[in-house]
Amino acid sequence: MATRRKFEISDEKYEAELRRAKVAPRTGLNSVEYDRAHRQLVLFFAQGGSIGLPLADVSELSGATSKDLQSLYLTPSGDTIVAERLDRFINVEALMNGFAAKNLAKAVARVFGAAGGARTSERKKAAAVANGIKGGRPKKEIAHAAASPADKSARNR
Repeated sequence: MATRRKFEISDEKYEAELRRAKVAPRTGLNSVEYDRAHRQLVLFFAQGGSIGLPLADVSELSGATSKDLQSLYLTPSGDTIVAERLDRFINVEALMNGFAAKNLAKAVARVFGAAGGARTSERKKAAAVANGIKGGRPKKEIAHAAASPADKSARNR
């Protein structure tokens, strides 16, 4: 049977080892703050750099006042934003996934829309020629805010 050896360590060495073994946040974030001027949540990365998320995109913080948002902080693991005054906890990974998905969808729509608009065909060419013969693209009708009732009735005829 093996004998157990007693292992002794000083308090200083113990504290140093605890600091050394501290796990870096999984998200790579080291802080969060509220940018009142731009109404956005700003996430700061440990490697430098930051990303601002419009407050309107963070449903968990809807209805929050500026005072509520001044006390936001990250948990030590960096995976949760705590809004203590609101008693809300926001998972950073879910927040980032939702933000990325929303913006990715917009980017994809923009790329496909641009590609579709740039495509030419015989039908598009014929339609452009026909519009040109008619005098070009129809002018947009501008609503007259200060129009008299007589003018309005004349337009409705």
